[in-house]
Amino acid sequence: LALEIMEEMLAKGIPCTTVTYAKAISACRRGRQKGARRGRRNYRARQLLEEMLTNQVPANILTWNPSIGASAAYGQLDLLMEDMQAMGIAHDTIMLSTAMNASGKAGNWEAALQLMDDVWARGVPRYTVLYSAAISACEKGGQGQRALLLLEAMRAEGIRP
Repeated sequence: LALEIMEEMLAKGIPCTTVTYAKAISACRRGRQKGARRGRRNYRARQLLEEMLTNQVPANILTWNPSIGASAAYGQLDLLMEDMQAMGIAHDTIMLSTAMNASGKAGNWEAALQLMDDVWARGVPRYTVLYSAAISACEKGGQGQRALLLLEAMRAEGIRP
């Protein structure tokens, strides 16, 4: 429905806003795009983000987070994170945990751990939510031993699971 409304707006010459794009991207991610399989929906979500940026519609957390999920599922999370950094978008804890969770759901636990290492190298505080996302990604990837090591690291740093 969100994509249909967006197409109707464009047909009538009504410009799409950040909220319009956010709803359409989220609809693609949640599988509410008629007749499209998951891979196609993630691809479409990524296309919508690129279209939004090309049209100079400002992005915000409502557009970045579902785009992170789509990019991870489509194997382009690194590109999106680089694009965000180039645009001066700070990778906050919510975005980082979203990216790590999306990597885990996409079966790419290595990417989640790499993100964790990267953000901590930049001085981002070690919050429970980031550890939890990394542990979850390892669990989804069949890396139970790594998940246990992360849990032990949390405890050693005095962070409650």
